[in-house]
Amino acid sequence: MKQILLFLWINLPILGYGQFVETFDNDTWPNNWSGDVEWFKIKDECLMLNGPDGDGEFHLWHSYSIPQSSTIEWSFYLNLKTEPTNGNHIIIYPISYSSNPSGIYLRIGRNRSGKFSYGINNEEKELTDVDFKLERSMPQIKIVLQDYKDWTIYVRDSYSTQNFTKIFSFEHEIEISSQAYFYITFTHNKSGKNKLGIDEICVDSNSGNIPEEPENTEISAIKFDSIAAIGYSGAKLFFTGQIDISNAIFTLKENKYKEFKPNHKLLDNEEIVVLDGFTLEIGKEYTFYWEGIVDIDGLPVEDGKVEVRLIEDSSEPEENPEEEKPEQPTPSGMVRINEVMANHEIEYIELYNTSNDNITLDGWMLTYGGDLGKYILDGLTISANSYLVLYHSEHEWTLPEGTACPIDKFKQMNNNGKALVLYHNAQVIDSYTYPEAKPGISWEYSDSGWHFSSDERGGTPGEPNSEGKEEEEEPEPDEPEKEEPDEPEEEEPAQPSGIFSQGDIRLNEIMANPKGLEELPETEYIELYNRLDKEVSLKGWILQYGTTQVALDEVSIAAQDYMVLYRTGDADFDLPSASVCALDKFPANLANNGKSLSLIYYTDTIDQYTYSSAKEGKSWEYGEDGWHVCSDERGGTPGEANSDGILQEEEPQPDEPKEEPDEPHLPVSPIEMGAIRINEVMADPKGLEELPETEYIELYNVSDETQTLAGCTLVYDNRNKAALDGISIPAHAFAVLYRSGREMSLTSGMDCPVDKFPTLANAGDKSLVLQNHEGDIIDQYTYPKAKTGQSWEYAPNNWHLSSDPRGGTPGEENSDGIPSEEEEEDEDDKEDEDPTDTNLPHPAPGEIIINEILPEPFPDGSEYIELFNRSERDLSLADVCLSTRKSDGSLNTVYSLSAYDRLLESGDYLLISKSLEGVWTYYDMPDESHTLECKLPVFSNTGASVVLYRISSQAIIDEVTYSPKWHSVSASKRKGVALERIDPDGESDSASNWTSAASSVGYGTPGSPNSQHFSSSEATGNESISIPTLQPSGTYALTYQLDKPGYTARGWVFDMSGRKMASLVDNESLATSGTLEWDGQGFDGTPLESGVYIMYLELWHPDGDTLRRKAAFLVH
Repeated sequence: MKQILLFLWINLPILGYGQFVETFDNDTWPNNWSGDVEWFKIKDECLMLNGPDGDGEFHLWHSYSIPQSSTIEWSFYLNLKTEPTNGNHIIIYPISYSSNPSGIYLRIGRNRSGKFSYGINNEEKELTDVDFKLERSMPQIKIVLQDYKDWTIYVRDSYSTQNFTKIFSFEHEIEISSQAYFYITFTHNKSGKNKLGIDEICVDSNSGNIPEEPENTEISAIKFDSIAAIGYSGAKLFFTGQIDISNAIFTLKENKYKEFKPNHKLLDNEEIVVLDGFTLEIGKEYTFYWEGIVDIDGLPVEDGKVEVRLIEDSSEPEENPEEEKPEQPTPSGMVRINEVMANHEIEYIELYNTSNDNITLDGWMLTYGGDLGKYILDGLTISANSYLVLYHSEHEWTLPEGTACPIDKFKQMNNNGKALVLYHNAQVIDSYTYPEAKPGISWEYSDSGWHFSSDERGGTPGEPNSEGKEEEEEPEPDEPEKEEPDEPEEEEPAQPSGIFSQGDIRLNEIMANPKGLEELPETEYIELYNRLDKEVSLKGWILQYGTTQVALDEVSIAAQDYMVLYRTGDADFDLPSASVCALDKFPANLANNGKSLSLIYYTDTIDQYTYSSAKEGKSWEYGEDGWHVCSDERGGTPGEANSDGILQEEEPQPDEPKEEPDEPHLPVSPIEMGAIRINEVMADPKGLEELPETEYIELYNVSDETQTLAGCTLVYDNRNKAALDGISIPAHAFAVLYRSGREMSLTSGMDCPVDKFPTLANAGDKSLVLQNHEGDIIDQYTYPKAKTGQSWEYAPNNWHLSSDPRGGTPGEENSDGIPSEEEEEDEDDKEDEDPTDTNLPHPAPGEIIINEILPEPFPDGSEYIELFNRSERDLSLADVCLSTRKSDGSLNTVYSLSAYDRLLESGDYLLISKSLEGVWTYYDMPDESHTLECKLPVFSNTGASVVLYRISSQAIIDEVTYSPKWHSVSASKRKGVALERIDPDGESDSASNWTSAASSVGYGTPGSPNSQHFSSSEATGNESISIPTLQPSGTYALTYQLDKPGYTARGWVFDMSGRKMASLVDNESLATSGTLEWDGQGFDGTPLESGVYIMYLELWHPDGDTLRRKAAFLVH
């Protein structure tokens, strides 16, 4: 049965606005309000109390003309961010005859939380409690007076779809005058400050004895008649005669908050107004307003509004053969997406009506790239066996008669392909995801599949398609039309009717790093699970990975079954227990460091999940208690029920060797205690010259045989574990462990980079424990406080500081050492130092600046802040702290930076985070000497004032009040994107001096010069971009220097015939200077053949500047 959408009228349409309406839609204070106006503010289109600290009572009143009617209504919304009580309450006098409140009043907050009460003339003895409690923060209240004596109070939850509920009524007769005051009293205590508000105040008469307008005020006889839904995307307003809406204003309000100015147009009969440009939802309430409509004689049509709720027509037709049969679902493919021109001066999408009847497209919509573009087709007609061509209205274009459809908001189409879906109401009629577009040539539909147009003009808009270019590789076609479209009973099962609920189809498993899989194919995959008891076709569904969208038109999932999606061309899955589907547009690579995934139907997100860093050879699986790493020995469970999961980060302990003697990666027997020794620890490498400035731990094999460290771990401070698999140390040899990605150069011994190498605290007193694969201790050592540029070395009698002039002996015999007693005396002297000692070089205001902030880290990441010493002297942080400001300007908790026990040198950066591991997991880290792990204030995602100041003198060194609005307009997603200061000498609080870190450097530069660093004193006004040059690594590097920060770039490689062969950079935000790398491969993943190619690079800036570079270069 076709889904029919109706508007249920909540109230009869109201013609004419109220006698008094206040919506607080503007930030400026409205006129005619009196009282304590200085203690109120308008925030988010709502009037909010903004009182002082402590207790207070504040008054507001507004005069208005009382409607002369037997029925009067007062309605308003209350914004309650705290439950109303005796100490926090609002009193409303709807009809007070003086600025001293009097008469009937309604009190919200009495005795117990959320209680209503009413009274008369402040006579507390007549106060009566009402058994109704507010449970939500945005109630709408209506007070109705009938015949000047019968009072009724109604309330409704504005977040629900329910009608008003009558909560009580009483009788009290009043005399009606012509003028009155709407009077409000707000009372709050300390806990209720800034938590009470009111909005959408309306005083009106509700039908009945409204006096006639004077004869000299002529109103049109045309009236509003009815309203009808157009699917989920629009509405029709019906009037009783021809009207003119050229100067009319239409407004749509959803519940209370969301207000839209919808697109509007008049149909041919000039009696029906079509509104679109929004999305409606089943069960939600909407209010449509109109004003400024006139009839064809110029007489004004009465302004008005109508309140409705969108519902489904669930009524069953009576079994009467004489009555008209219910409308059948529109056959799939009746209107076809027929041609797509995506890379041309005039881009267009052509539809084709395959039927023998004209089709009115009311309730039809074409979407481009999910939510990127929505084209409402209401009011259009596509003739039988004819075409409709959609394009941007800015183009003057002559097309065959009746086929042109210019659209004001037609989106620029992506050359790399996007999904197109054609809907009638919620039913998918056709869909197509076009592949990469060729310049000036369209994609055309044919019975055998889609092809490039062979027409010499490049396309056939509004005409039959060409025969196509046979030499082009054709993409997989959409489902062909059925041979007998008029017999729907022979078609495939129809798309399930109705709207899917969240979680009906679930993202169930994600394999992002399949490296090393043996029993499963070494292939990335995403598993879906159908929780419903019926088969579901995913035609019209989209899988969104980051910003990449993949159409799932060819996928169907059986009831309560799995579907495994993977990339076409990867190793095939052979899964007896579930279905699989290879997708051409499956994401090129699932990022190992995590990414967001969404499953979208129509415009609804059915499921979404942002997976964390992927573990090699292990999938992420859904579980009832949350997502977990797969514990199945194969590494994943594609097409099967998920495993119980690994609940902790550490690797599960290996099985007993005797049970699996054939596993070569585990030793036959565990390494014994003392066989390997922790031999040297470099925790503070700052200032090293002959050795790399890199933290390291040296191990020494004491035994007479090679020791393999498979299954062994290095445990730091009883919490951080680093696996040492793959390391073997020959007898009486050294192995130097350090963090992967850091520099280490040895003349002897083995250098062993470790992925999870810990950050070694300079303050010392941290334990290092070397464990074998059974968890037994091989060796352990707790090192003391580190000395800058010197390692701690093992000696038979005791540990000592290295006496080697280089500062350490990695991979070599240890030095004779500096006696530990001398060092202990030195440390005792330091402990006696006063942090506030004036002899220490304390920073003056402005000498150290806040240079970079990450308020919104990646999942499992950590917030950080970066300081920069822009002075010419080395400075101590012993008396320096960080804090944030409260709303009243006072400071929150203070966090000292005295743990940084060295001087911050001139021109140096300092990265500060509560978890350095949560930073280096996602960003390139500086040398450890430029980091500090300590407690920090919470950096709010919505902005905060961060203060750097001296504890003793309270002198502010620097202060930044950041905002998410400081991000670049190109930063569509802010999670994991740091805010960088542009000019270190510029103003700290200037939004123009901050922007997003470049994506080309990984969205952050903690402890290093900012990617967007740009000093006006260094500006040259010139920019330079090199051609791609072959590097020893086999990649091609393109260096650039830009004239200002904030550019975004895209670029390609073309062959000499003009064919686009490869992508250089795809919408990447750039640093002010840097290098772009290209792997030398084309779109198909294979290296380009040697020869001359053309580089084309396009950079654009938010201020409108554009740079283009085109140059020939050589591919070797």
